[in-house]
Amino acid sequence: APADFDRVFPWSQMRLCALRRRPGGGYERLYSDAPRFALDGSAGHVMVEIPRHWSRRSIEDGFEVRRISAEPRPGFSVDPAFVEDGRELERIYVGAYEGVIGADGALSSCSGVYPTADRTRDAFRESARANGVDFGIMDLRTLLMLQNLFLIEHAERDSQKALGMGWGKMLQPARTHRCVRPQKSTNRVITRPP
Repeated sequence: APADFDRVFPWSQMRLCALRRRPGGGYERLYSDAPRFALDGSAGHVMVEIPRHWSRRSIEDGFEVRRISAEPRPGFSVDPAFVEDGRELERIYVGAYEGVIGADGALSSCSGVYPTADRTRDAFRESARANGVDFGIMDLRTLLMLQNLFLIEHAERDSQKALGMGWGKMLQPARTHRCVRPQKSTNRVITRPP
């Protein structure tokens, strides 16, 4: 069961946090158990901290086998998501929410807002970099790492079968519909064409 993975590395070490750039450099991290932590972005970008890990993929007896380790082991390599410009990172941060570009032009991860759509990849990159040189948009290395973690945890390639439909059957609101009645604490959105 997926809940069993809450006690297994690296899932057990993934932490929800707010990440804010300090004026003098570096970043302040507030974890979800801190008093000032907030999902609305007021404490910083809402991110998931993922610890560096090593992985191995092989075919054994005709079956694909994927493994993860908290430390280097023979046949394992550090996941490429944790390598940037030739150096290994101890952890990476992935937005907990789809990005929204604020009035300041910076890309943010926070709850309670519709994600920004209808921008070019370059425009999203520019908005991410407005937060500092350490920020970027989701790259292929990170996506593949998340897919690997999903496949190991759920032992299922069909994410909709494992987790539900998600956005799969929903219209993309920026192009075809607009929210006409914002609601909180519900599992629905009311829209109409623009």
